[in-house]
Amino acid sequence: MYPLCNRYEETCAVPVRSARFYNIDTEWWFAIRHGKDQGPYPTQISAKQALVEYINEQFEFEKRLQQDRQSIPSRHYLHSNAQYSGLKI
Repeated sequence: MYPLCNRYEETCAVPVRSARFYNIDTEWWFAIRHGKDQGPYPTQISAKQALVEYINEQFEFEKRLQQDRQSIPSRHYLHSNAQYSGLKI
């Protein structure tokens, strides 16, 4: 097991951290914070590659979500323009 130590620039007490990757018999899995563990994968290397893909997909999802939020006019804007167009909000 690895010695407990802080991450870069952390000064607080070292929190308990569990292993991200684990195996059951010959199948490999990785744990995520929210949702079901991902797997099985035939090797630890393939599980690590799948984790990289999963993280990249999550970044892309967050990026698209932020872009969508920025492209939608605020409710205040819609409400203030509704009086001019005769719309009821």
